[in-house]
Amino acid sequence: ESRAIYNQSLAKITLMKTILAVGVIIFVCNGLGVIYLIKKVKDNTIKNVKIYTEVVVKKESKVFLDAQQNNQVIKDVLSDDLELNSIDDSKKFNQIAEKRSDGTTRNVLPFNDKNTPGIFLGKNVNINEEMKDRMVKFFNTTKSFGIAWKNHFVNTYIQIPENGIVIYMPNYPWTEKAESDKIVTTDESFQITTKENNPSRKTLWTSIYYDATQDNWMVSSVTPIDNLKGDHIGTIGHDILISELQKSTLEENINGTQNIIFDRNGRFIVHPNLMDEIKQSDGSVTIQDMMEKTKDKSYDWGIYLELMKSIDVEAEIDQGSLVYSKQNQEYYVVNQIDGPDWYWVTVLPESWLKRQVFIIARSMILVGVLSLAVIILIMYSLIKNDIEKPLKELMSATDLFAQGNLDHNINIKRKDELGHLGFLFNEMAQKLKDSFNSLEKTNQELEIRVKKRTHQLEEAKEMAEEANRAKSSFLANMSHELRTPLNAIIGYSELLEEEAEDMGEEEFVEDLKKIQGAGKHLLGLINDILDISKIEAGRMELYLESFDIKQVIKEIVITIQPLIEKNNNTLIVNCADDLGKMTADVTKIRQNMFNLLSNASKFTDHGKITM
Repeated sequence: ESRAIYNQSLAKITLMKTILAVGVIIFVCNGLGVIYLIKKVKDNTIKNVKIYTEVVVKKESKVFLDAQQNNQVIKDVLSDDLELNSIDDSKKFNQIAEKRSDGTTRNVLPFNDKNTPGIFLGKNVNINEEMKDRMVKFFNTTKSFGIAWKNHFVNTYIQIPENGIVIYMPNYPWTEKAESDKIVTTDESFQITTKENNPSRKTLWTSIYYDATQDNWMVSSVTPIDNLKGDHIGTIGHDILISELQKSTLEENINGTQNIIFDRNGRFIVHPNLMDEIKQSDGSVTIQDMMEKTKDKSYDWGIYLELMKSIDVEAEIDQGSLVYSKQNQEYYVVNQIDGPDWYWVTVLPESWLKRQVFIIARSMILVGVLSLAVIILIMYSLIKNDIEKPLKELMSATDLFAQGNLDHNINIKRKDELGHLGFLFNEMAQKLKDSFNSLEKTNQELEIRVKKRTHQLEEAKEMAEEANRAKSSFLANMSHELRTPLNAIIGYSELLEEEAEDMGEEEFVEDLKKIQGAGKHLLGLINDILDISKIEAGRMELYLESFDIKQVIKEIVITIQPLIEKNNNTLIVNCADDLGKMTADVTKIRQNMFNLLSNASKFTDHGKITM
């Protein structure tokens, strides 16, 4: 029945505990890992998006910055040339331009637009010597720089406020196709460079527009140029195709995100969901338009106005800023395209971020489960072979040992703790076997010794009882022989004390009191001996009586005085006059106090003893 209690497997219990412990550890670690991962993946994803946007906007900004830089180079060259008036330039004008029948002035025919800038002066332009000189300088400069940059820009041109233009556009003869009543200065590219609209005289960018001649979206970089008097005499410009920018913005994005571009006025340049509307409106779809259109407020378009405040578009490009919209459940990484100072926004849906976290978290959990399964298999194999098997051998040997078979040895050749345990078990079995043999022999010898010792103890007991009887007889005789004369001495001393007091012999009174006290003390010692006998016999008794405390103290002082003076000590008694009476065994009280004072006097020399 007792063996039925131990029917559980240590290997299984250990394995289950191990599985539970490891499982909890893996669960906790995975849980903490997932919590950490959520933030880490989110942060890393946003960081990667920021890095991506920084790289992209720097790449896309290059053509715009080049355009601005080229405008400035042309402006610097023209500023130097315009200070010089040349008769040759005036003559050259007649070689490159001619009056047409429609009243306009254009290139001398035949005109090759592949390597020659086009010239267009409206019918209303007064062509004087200054105009001719200026147009030739514009022509030469445009030809030099336009041909050099033809692979980078659609064209290179210089507009004049009198209604004219010099333009190098190798893939389209713009000046030949222009209507005779064309007013160049009404174009946005010129209007934004006037002193009224551009008092700082810096390079500006037009809105985007769709050019039918190029079948492409374009934007223009324009820089005003003034003469020494400060008069506006020209506007330098480049037209830049942005269809490739729009296409790459829409297509070359991080999977699951969207890229958006809009300008300082909130006009959308690229938006995945608005490209048709942008084209139909010639690039005039604004944030405000979308806010008014979405009246149900299902999507917060106003967040884009907040995005415009999050960065300084005139600052250097960095990793931008991060904005979150709770209503839209989207993160926005905001950056800028240098040059036109457009806003570049990469939209990260919150659901997309969560999916990234879920994918990695799922992988972590799967790895954790697989790791737990592998650990379980390894632990089971180790426990079964390295623990359970040797333990069963040890249990079998122990069972035989419990049945009295001390000759069985465990055959374990391991060098670890279980091998050491088997070795110790064999050692224990051998020692127990030797001990049992020795014990049996000792028991036989002990029985003989016990019988002999029992006989000796019986004899000793009889002798002790005889000695105890002799001691009792001696104490009884001694008590009788000593107490009788001591009582007589005490009695006579009391009589002599009374006679001395009657005769007025005070000197004798003190001495007689000392004799009386010493006699009582000696009598007390005899009583002590008798008390010891009574204590040993268990018959010690107390004799209670009422006595005067001060009188007892006085008797004690008189009795102990000779012993005090023996070592030249002084006894000081601090005792109140009204101590009253006490009920106790006066003999025991006197005896205790005398013993205390006697010890104090014995171990004190030339000192003070206070009671």
